[in-house]
Amino acid sequence: MKNKLKASLVLFFSIFLLMSCKTSEKKDDNSAANANIAEGDIVAKVGNTIISKDDFERKFLSVPPQFKMFFNGEDGKKRFLEQIIKEKMFIEQAVRLGVDKKKEIQQNLSDMKDNLIANELYNSKMKEFENTSNISDQDVENEIKSNKIARASHILIKDETKAKNVFKRVKKGEDITKLSKEFSKSG
Repeated sequence: MKNKLKASLVLFFSIFLLMSCKTSEKKDDNSAANANIAEGDIVAKVGNTIISKDDFERKFLSVPPQFKMFFNGEDGKKRFLEQIIKEKMFIEQAVRLGVDKKKEIQQNLSDMKDNLIANELYNSKMKEFENTSNISDQDVENEIKSNKIARASHILIKDETKAKNVFKRVKKGEDITKLSKEFSKSG
């Protein structure tokens, strides 16, 4: 166990030293976004990457509930921040080594982007559906009546000649309700 701890510490400090030596090289893509963060909102800085309070809170909120108990209290939040710092260090090292330029990584990133976009559309459409699924039959009926969206009337007549005459009268503008009362009885 002690050997694993020593190896982890050596790896951690090696990465830290590598990052320290390379900080004068090109800035990463986050440098523009980092410039807009106020000094008081910075929780940590890893190489060229700034971890803001918002970043920390967003990541903390994304922790599954069953694991949040490991990060309770101030000490827990410090441990969580240490995890984020380690993650950022590994990411920066991977970028410096060109891991992000590998063809399979680029393809995976593209696939993930497509999935995120599709999921966002799906979720927004589901929310729209959920908002409309609470509509009652009475709501639909009231909407039809108030907006005259649809109106169906009919007159049942057995005789075809009479039916054609009634239809001509409806086309001329006579009230179908009155015609219905008059002709539906007589058939």
